[in-house]
Amino acid sequence: MQRQLDDIDKAIGNLVKAIEMGIINDATVSRMNELEAQKAAIIKARADKELERGFKLTKDHILFFLEQFKNMDYSDRECQRRLVNVFINSIYLYDDELKVVFNFGGDNSTITLKELSKAEHVKEFVCCVPSPAIIKDAET
Repeated sequence: MQRQLDDIDKAIGNLVKAIEMGIINDATVSRMNELEAQKAAIIKARADKELERGFKLTKDHILFFLEQFKNMDYSDRECQRRLVNVFINSIYLYDDELKVVFNFGGDNSTITLKELSKAEHVKEFVCCVPSPAIIKDAET
């Protein structure tokens, strides 16, 4: 499968070069779409094969992941940004409430308001915890 992906990437690279030289027509666009679809299919097939073999997430894997956050300087802005990027999917701020959506997968897609509303009505994977609003004065 890797060889097929390499061949497809090479073909895509050649098409990009052709487009950069001004050779763009229906055939090049069609071929580019075809190659992208083939690439996506191979990547999906490879992922499916890996799932069949079974990925075993162990306690040690989880501990290793969490250990990287143990000795961080939480007052550092970059550290704060990293924590938010790792654990928070999206934040929706309203006049009277705050909704925080945590990451639960690795696909890097943002949960939309529509998806959040649907999940809240079905009560699947939703946990609501009341929390008082803390308003921080800009001078403090």
